[in-house]
Amino acid sequence: AIASPTVPVPTNRTFIVHCLSRGGPGSRAAPAPGEISETSTQLLWPAYAYPPGGRQTTRSSCEKWSYTESRRQMPPQVKLKGDVMEGLLPVLVIVGVLALVGISAFNGLVNGRNRVDEALGQIQVQLKRRYDLIPNLVDAVKGQMGFEKGVLEGVTKARAAAVSAGTSGDTAAQAKAENMLTSSLRTLFANVEAYPTLKSNENVIQLQEQLTSTENQIGFSRQHYNATVLSYNNSVQTFPGLLFAGAFGFAKRDFFDAPDAEEAVPKVNLS
Repeated sequence: AIASPTVPVPTNRTFIVHCLSRGGPGSRAAPAPGEISETSTQLLWPAYAYPPGGRQTTRSSCEKWSYTESRRQMPPQVKLKGDVMEGLLPVLVIVGVLALVGISAFNGLVNGRNRVDEALGQIQVQLKRRYDLIPNLVDAVKGQMGFEKGVLEGVTKARAAAVSAGTSGDTAAQAKAENMLTSSLRTLFANVEAYPTLKSNENVIQLQEQLTSTENQIGFSRQHYNATVLSYNNSVQTFPGLLFAGAFGFAKRDFFDAPDAEEAVPKVNLS
């Protein structure tokens, strides 16, 4: 116990007030915390102090006070605040990690979708070039292939169907239409072989070479597109992208397949 309330008390030490003897009216009250120490020490005041005889004594009826050091070294409110912060820290760390994972997954899905659109755009450029060349080839051969009117009409219809499918936004349907167009072109080239005058026509030869080059570019662009789609679909179907793809509207993309019609590039020997 500390005999005198004027004895300095070390910082961050807690003391409990005890009433040693009861006094009558006018007895002095227990010293305020500032009288015990000028430090940040907290003085715990009981609602009632108990003298040696066990009789309850109010704070204002005590003649002599004693101060006993408590084992608690920090004010309860400060300790409580520290406990709350310690409890929240793991939660904040987990929330921060999840936020970073979510942002990274979302950005990856956006980048993948943009790459798919860019690769599809490359295919569309080459397909448009083929659409432009086909009417010129039809015009170059129809004068000498009047009896092959059905072949030329088949090519024209297949081209129109492919153009229409390209504007629908359905990649699978467009790939199917392009297969039909390639098949029609093969039939046309096969019939050209039967006409020596066409095989030696410079205009026909030039158009055939341009179409062959275009078919090669379509094949390369399709391979690039399918590889990009594969990477994107894997991101959509695997963790952590799987957690965010549905919520943000990231869906699987179709491959630009042409396994039968584009296994070989249609070539015609017009020499």
